[in-house]
Amino acid sequence: SPLTRTPCYYYKAWVELWTTKVKDDTKEWKTIRTDVDTRVFYLDDGTGKVTVIPNNADFHATRTFQAETGPGARGKRLLDPALGVPGPSNPELLDYMQRVSETAQTARATLNAAVNAMPDSAAKTADKVLLGMSGGGGKLSNDFGGQRLRFTEECLIADRQCNILGTCVENPTPKDEHDRNLIQKGTNEPTFVISDKAEGALEKKVRRSALGMIVMGAILMVVMVALVLHMDGLL
Repeated sequence: SPLTRTPCYYYKAWVELWTTKVKDDTKEWKTIRTDVDTRVFYLDDGTGKVTVIPNNADFHATRTFQAETGPGARGKRLLDPALGVPGPSNPELLDYMQRVSETAQTARATLNAAVNAMPDSAAKTADKVLLGMSGGGGKLSNDFGGQRLRFTEECLIADRQCNILGTCVENPTPKDEHDRNLIQKGTNEPTFVISDKAEGALEKKVRRSALGMIVMGAILMVVMVALVLHMDGLL
């Protein structure tokens, strides 16, 4: 992982800027950078193992780190004690931000050069894409030390227990007779959750999510019926 250097099968690290909302001049945290990565891994329950393809999974993972830097920053730092590491210092956090900012600037310069070489119609479309990429919702200068930033990281830590709700399918490229199946997001089954929480807590969360979808579906059905009746002059 990029902040605590934790061996893991999934991480998400994001940086937020303490900024002022234009419409009402109040303060809020606005995400300006997000890094996510996953790796294929094996789940072993003691009786056998199965390959897990974690693409497009809904992760409920351990928050390994959180800290603020800059003017007005709160001194409280969250760090998973089980990691056995001190965690990144404030200068290391700012160095991380500087590196990712320089990478983003290089990528944007490359894309700008490609846009300039395009015909006008294509360049206009590409310009809209570049504009969307540049927007992080909050003005960010290169003086990262002079801005209040919040850094957060979560990880599915390697070799820890986890629970998975997903679709089991036949592995098209097994390595041996013990590698015949894999778990992934199903074609027709949307539920794919990978969690390091207790099994009971995971099931409750999935049930609540399913109930919410049922309720929303019922509300939309009622609205659609009312709209049809209204259009027919019956309501």
